[in-house]
Amino acid sequence: MIGYIGTRSKRRRRRRFYYFIFIILILLFIYFIYFDKGEQKITTIGEISNNVDIEPQQNSTRLKEYELRIIEKDNQINSLIKKNKLLLESMDLLNFNLEKNLEDFKEIANKEIEEANAKNQELQKELRNSNSLILEIKKNYKTISDEYLKLNLKLKKSEEKVLESEHILSEKKKIIEELKDKIHH
Repeated sequence: MIGYIGTRSKRRRRRRFYYFIFIILILLFIYFIYFDKGEQKITTIGEISNNVDIEPQQNSTRLKEYELRIIEKDNQINSLIKKNKLLLESMDLLNFNLEKNLEDFKEIANKEIEEANAKNQELQKELRNSNSLILEIKKNYKTISDEYLKLNLKLKKSEEKVLESEHILSEKKKIIEELKDKIHH
């Protein structure tokens, strides 16, 4: 089975090539049958002597027909040249307008980009300022929280001292009352 696909594709390519050549030959055959019109006739000496009077007339009419055809073709060529000139002028005008519009668009885009860059720079400055303010607030918060913790610690110590002193005071009161009771008795 190895190589089977390759041989089939080669056969298909050859077949396509042969079809292509065959179609070209058919088209050439049709061209020569229908479009050649047999204008190039082989004339014999007898035909020339019989048609001596007819041929100059035919040649003059053919010549006039060819002249008319040439004039028509010239007119067509001239009209096509005029159309071509008009098209070239309109293309030049369109190109000019496109270039002008492109330049205007570039200028507008550049202005918008510059404005956006300026706004971006302003926003970056504001962001830096706000970041520095945030850092300063964080520092202040840290110092305040540290001081709060210190004060809280001092408060706890003072509360402990107050509790101790209250405890000592209550013990002293107990002792005093005990002593008063002992003295009165």
